[in-house]
Amino acid sequence: MENYDTQFDLDFDRGSTWLLSEVDDAVFASYSKVFGGLSRSIIRSLIIRGIAIDNVDDFLRAPLDSLTDPFRLPDMEIAVDRIWKAIENKEKIFVHGDYDTDGVTSAVLIEWVLAAYGADIEVFVSNRMEDGYGPTESTISKLSARGASVVISSDCGITSFGACVKAKELGIDFIITDHHNPGAELPDAFAIVNPRLKMDLIDLHGLAGVGVAFKLCHGFVKSSLSRTGCPPDIDLRIGLDLVAMGTVADVSPLTGENRSLVKNGLKLLAMQGRPGLLALSEMAYMEGRVTTSDISRRLAPKINAAGRVGDPMVSVDLLRSKESVTASKLAYLLEKFNRKRRQAERQAYREALELARFELSLNSMGGLVIVGHGWHPGVIGLLATKVSKHYNRPVIVLCKDSESGELLGSGRSCAQLDILKVLNSHAHLLSSFGGHPMAVGISLSESNLDEFKTGFIEAFYGMDFNVAVGGDKLFADDEMMFCELSDSFIDQLEMLEPFGVGNSEPIYFYRKAKVVEVCQLGERHCRGMLEDDSGINVSFVCYSISQSQFPSGDISILASPRRVTIKGCVEIQLFIVDVKSYENS
Repeated sequence: MENYDTQFDLDFDRGSTWLLSEVDDAVFASYSKVFGGLSRSIIRSLIIRGIAIDNVDDFLRAPLDSLTDPFRLPDMEIAVDRIWKAIENKEKIFVHGDYDTDGVTSAVLIEWVLAAYGADIEVFVSNRMEDGYGPTESTISKLSARGASVVISSDCGITSFGACVKAKELGIDFIITDHHNPGAELPDAFAIVNPRLKMDLIDLHGLAGVGVAFKLCHGFVKSSLSRTGCPPDIDLRIGLDLVAMGTVADVSPLTGENRSLVKNGLKLLAMQGRPGLLALSEMAYMEGRVTTSDISRRLAPKINAAGRVGDPMVSVDLLRSKESVTASKLAYLLEKFNRKRRQAERQAYREALELARFELSLNSMGGLVIVGHGWHPGVIGLLATKVSKHYNRPVIVLCKDSESGELLGSGRSCAQLDILKVLNSHAHLLSSFGGHPMAVGISLSESNLDEFKTGFIEAFYGMDFNVAVGGDKLFADDEMMFCELSDSFIDQLEMLEPFGVGNSEPIYFYRKAKVVEVCQLGERHCRGMLEDDSGINVSFVCYSISQSQFPSGDISILASPRRVTIKGCVEIQLFIVDVKSYENS
């Protein structure tokens, strides 16, 4: 065994440094004494993740009884009371959702729960091509014309000042449920349910929009006994598949209450009880149980595509559909939207990189602002993400709206730099903005572009974003042999799920393996078979490395083992994170 936290003596042909995460021998011994049934590698992974020995059982089980009282959230009693009055008075309620997976799942969840108690309720998700981002004066006017007296936002609204003013003018009680960071001032809403309004709710600041929606539903159902004298008419656990979808898609931390919600939601997803998600899984050729990776890579992009390049209400209809035939038709339509999105994104990305190169040739020291022409508004956020990663700096990507003439865009940051703080300091130049410290949406007049661009560049001036490619440190939880990859080990590994932000998937080091077979997978990936000195063969998948780039002969790898189902057969497969040619020291 190598000394902990030391570099492996290998050929670093891809530029990264591999390190074995340090674990204190005495701490390891104490965990092994209590959890002797767990493998060495799993115990190391628990310690590395900072799971205290007294909390291991709760971490592995992630029980729902660990969820805290929903009435801790601000304005929860006000919101719940108003919803009950709307139901009792047979008033029209609309849920105004955002058009991504988090917003859509939030809206469908709220509609399902309130409808079970007799609410006259509908979902409305704004079309970004027609309505712009989030609740606006225009969308509130539309809902008023359709008879709304109560509007509940989901995953949006915390910066919807104009919408709140319009709602008051029209006699609509506007209840905001959101998880985004509030500004210095709050909109004048009837109630604002957002854990980020209170610092003593920091344990809930990681909730996604659908997590806040779940809290609203929990508070509502919890109040039903005192309100009606009858026990709840609905089992909220049935909606946890929606909570899991939205939370994972929004890249929320999978710790605390999110871990309990998602872990239990994944169990529900595995049962495939929701026709819409079953149809979507079949469209993605998914087999076996659903993982967080399946959600983020295969399911959520299709739901998001409707909001980006089509009609987001298709995603709403899919998630609430009750018949398999209808669900299959809607899933096919989402797949068409997703293909359209990919095509628009590829062309725009090439143009965005050219614009970025030109801008950086003029000024390479600060942030980056690029303005495209004719790009589909639905791919702007994706472009911002890719350009930011490519150039390793905060980026704003803008495109002119054909109707309003305004510049609409998205921003992405890096290195934990707060991009939202920069927008707050330039709020006088922006028509609207909102989002997270690492991801924002904005709009501004073209006449303010030059001043905003200069300010954004200077806000990050002099910071060293041009870090050389490579040189990254990759940490392994433990060193393993293929003979240790048993079904029992995978059972234990799956107990650590769900994996994501705050609970990364364990990566293990495999010192020496022989490449038995390697084949091309898609345009940029490969798959194949490896054999180590124990004589055991294990299949692998390696993303972002093509067959021609994959080394031959003896190699060393960092990889995450998973249990996968391929054509009805269950097998253990290694998902390679990094690979290097092996050399004896």
